[in-house]
Amino acid sequence: MSLPWLRPLWQQLNTDLHSGRLSHAHCFPWQPELGLDRFIQTWIEMLLCLQPSQRACGQCKSCLLGKAKTHPDFYELSSDDGKAIGIDAVRSLTMSLQQTANQAGRKVAWIRDAELLTVAAANALLKTLEEPTAETILIVSASRPRLLLPTLLSRMQKHTVSSPARAEVEVWLQQQLGRTLTADEQPWLQRLEHAPLTLLAKLRGEVDSQSPAAFEADAHAAVEQLIQAIC
Repeated sequence: MSLPWLRPLWQQLNTDLHSGRLSHAHCFPWQPELGLDRFIQTWIEMLLCLQPSQRACGQCKSCLLGKAKTHPDFYELSSDDGKAIGIDAVRSLTMSLQQTANQAGRKVAWIRDAELLTVAAANALLKTLEEPTAETILIVSASRPRLLLPTLLSRMQKHTVSSPARAEVEVWLQQQLGRTLTADEQPWLQRLEHAPLTLLAKLRGEVDSQSPAAFEADAHAAVEQLIQAIC
């Protein structure tokens, strides 16, 4: 991973995967400003790869299906415009996961916006976690994991990512920019040190808006492009 603050988590998951100790359910914080969204996507690619090493091979049939976004063993569930995720959606996902894998590998499900699960949907998901199907990995991401049912959290391996130290961010920025930061840029480092991808987009001139709302919208779009280029 070329995002150094995510490297320890990647190494841990990689070790667990290749040693056969990988949990069947994982909860990640939703922190796109740290690159967690692309991190999860990259890890899913590796889980579905038929001949992985340190990363997905990118060449097997499973990887090609993933690139085309047509992988039959990958399932994604998310909120529709911030609306609650209901029990019917979870039941449909559960039924799909009970099927045999099409590519003779794993089945992977990613539930985004998990804090928006209704209580009934969360309880339905809990039953799935208590009775997991073979070779199935469930990934849950939430911007506010504390809002998930405690019983749900207790059935998953919880992952956390600490914001990198300012010195680490500055070194990383210098590597990405190919130069040292100017005196005028130092205040931005102080302001956005906990959102290094947003900061990089700002220093590259990809975020110019002055109002908070416009800045956030521009930063989100710029970070999406950065993640694709860096990861």
